[in-house]
Amino acid sequence: MNRPVLTPLFGGAIAAALPAELVDVSDFRQVPDNQEVWVDQSPELVPVAPVEGDGDEKKSPPQGQQPDSASLIIELLEMDADVGNDALAAFHFAQLVSPDDGDSSNVVIDSVTTMTPAAAVPAIAASGFPVAMQRAVGRLRSPKFRNHGEHHHVHVLMWVVRIPHVRTDLVVTWNLPVGVHAPTIPGLPPSTSTTAREIVAETGVSAPTLARCEAVVRSLEVVDWNLFC
Repeated sequence: MNRPVLTPLFGGAIAAALPAELVDVSDFRQVPDNQEVWVDQSPELVPVAPVEGDGDEKKSPPQGQQPDSASLIIELLEMDADVGNDALAAFHFAQLVSPDDGDSSNVVIDSVTTMTPAAAVPAIAASGFPVAMQRAVGRLRSPKFRNHGEHHHVHVLMWVVRIPHVRTDLVVTWNLPVGVHAPTIPGLPPSTSTTAREIVAETGVSAPTLARCEAVVRSLEVVDWNLFC
């Protein structure tokens, strides 16, 4: 099998295999330096208005902008030493509660799995530094964009990779609203294939979709550890 195509992240300091349909949100709006945010550009999803570019130019954002499409967020967060390795996923999942909402009932964890880094993030584990890791699968209710009073039901898949020697929690979060297309296989070149894509169901994320989302995490490589200095 050919090696997946890796996408440079954080200025090339990290790399990962991403599904070809994802586009970089930083091409259309500002994203915090500690985040990479990617969204599905599928044409059948709800488009949003153009945003201001340089000068008078307007740039058309990807159609289906968050939260009306699947999205991937990769974050570098300062490690909280008071949060043990056995509570990583629950701690970061709880941060999904909106400050404007404050209703923790809108965020539900269905399962937490402690993972073996050598299998789950082999390139990072191969660095020889200690690593701890958990995965959380859950759901949240998110207000619809420009539709006050209406909500999306979103499946959330979160992986937390704790790297103590650089005091960092690397958090990878997939947001999959019910009814949108699930991600394709990461690391493949853009394709013109018309093969039907799976739709994210109300009942939960399928095993193939979970595997494709997890493949992004498994492909993570730290190219330049100076990123954490």
